[in-house]
Amino acid sequence: MNIFDTRSLSQTQKFQRISIIGTVAAILLGFVYGFVSQLAGGWELHVLYLFLGYVIASLVRKVGRGAQKRFQILGAVLTLVVILVGDMLYPYLMLNASLNSIISFTLRNYLSGISGLLSLAFRASAIYVGYSNSI
Repeated sequence: MNIFDTRSLSQTQKFQRISIIGTVAAILLGFVYGFVSQLAGGWELHVLYLFLGYVIASLVRKVGRGAQKRFQILGAVLTLVVILVGDMLYPYLMLNASLNSIISFTLRNYLSGISGLLSLAFRASAIYVGYSNSI
């Protein structure tokens, strides 16, 4: 019954536990971003990534309860998973496109001048939020 008594878990067990829970949560939050962007009428809501990065960081901090660097790295990686799932799901829902079309759509958005740079900046900021708030 050690697995349910969170106070007796070691740092490694806490890390394994938050890795599993966090991966599931990151995939679900990526779907949330994709659906919210679709409901917004085709607008990509880049600011929402900052909020989702904070949600992931809060989850890592509260469930993981770790004070090691690997928990921060996990927060950043899970935020990246949210971004990748959201970026792949959004064009699929809007365009009903294949994987090749999704990749070209995403790359075109990133390389489309100042708006692409701003979207990359929001994504990088979200990863930083996920990293810095995880412990």
